[in-house]
Amino acid sequence: NLGGGGPTATKYKTAADEWAKQVRQERTLDLLCVQEVHDDDWLEAWRAKGWDVVVGSGPIYKPRSAIIANFPIESFPYPTSDYHGSYVAVAQVKSGAADGWLIASVHASPTALTTEWVERWDACGLLRPEPRRGLDLWDSDLVLASMRSLAERGPLIVAGDWNEARNWDCDHAGSAGAEFFEGVEA
Repeated sequence: NLGGGGPTATKYKTAADEWAKQVRQERTLDLLCVQEVHDDDWLEAWRAKGWDVVVGSGPIYKPRSAIIANFPIESFPYPTSDYHGSYVAVAQVKSGAADGWLIASVHASPTALTTEWVERWDACGLLRPEPRRGLDLWDSDLVLASMRSLAERGPLIVAGDWNEARNWDCDHAGSAGAEFFEGVEA
């Protein structure tokens, strides 16, 4: 997470720029799943050095996710992109195989869903998951449902900022943290 989505975004931009420049020069990494990309110029700097870049499709929000690879990738359409928009990027490795493996860079908004967002999800056609005990649905629940749906088609690598914590239940009533990670592991 590059820190480009919140009120302190400018504070993190210089660090993100310096880190990216070093990675591009040294080519120490081949695959990056980034969230809260600061701006299009940051992504264009990768493209200019020959990297493949895929960003989330659908509505564009201030927090954007991207997949940056030192090998051929292409955007992969998925049914819930109109819900997630730029919060989720999905790419397929260009291997020549029709069922090439997928990569997803995800960022879940740390919010419970409003009626408007539930309706937007329902319009995508994927079944709505059940809320965790005692909670409303959260964006992370729908990101997880999307990733589980993509995993049904074949190999999938997912990385990102889920805004979830395994130890949440240690300091908060209920079992929301445990339930979320049970869903991840299922």
